[in-house]
Amino acid sequence: MDILPVQKLRQLDNLAKELGLSERLLIENASSNLFETINKLGLGKNALVVAGRGNNGADVLSCARKLCSRGYRVKVVALEEKPLGPEGEFQKSLLEKIGMFNEEFKKAITSRLIVILPIHNHLIHHYGNT
Repeated sequence: MDILPVQKLRQLDNLAKELGLSERLLIENASSNLFETINKLGLGKNALVVAGRGNNGADVLSCARKLCSRGYRVKVVALEEKPLGPEGEFQKSLLEKIGMFNEEFKKAITSRLIVILPIHNHLIHHYGNT
């Protein structure tokens, strides 16, 4: 897998938009690729999805929906120190409609949380403002 610098990714996003591809389509494509990567890792079917604001957050929220539709047990939280962008709000609304967004869990999380997801149920760490 090739890893591109952030600046190059932004250039490619801008080029795709100039060609007429919508932000929503780019988010759906990114989340599909993220799902495929996660699925190939074979780390089990439990997932905690933590999304920040902006379109990266929207990518992750969209991926959560795809994980759930393919049999993963998914818990979702969006960190909202600042409001989600329009696409993040759209993805969040889809998750709310299908009952995947856990409002109580969201309230328990601070904006400085770092989550290390469980790997074969061995490890969960979090750091907050405690």
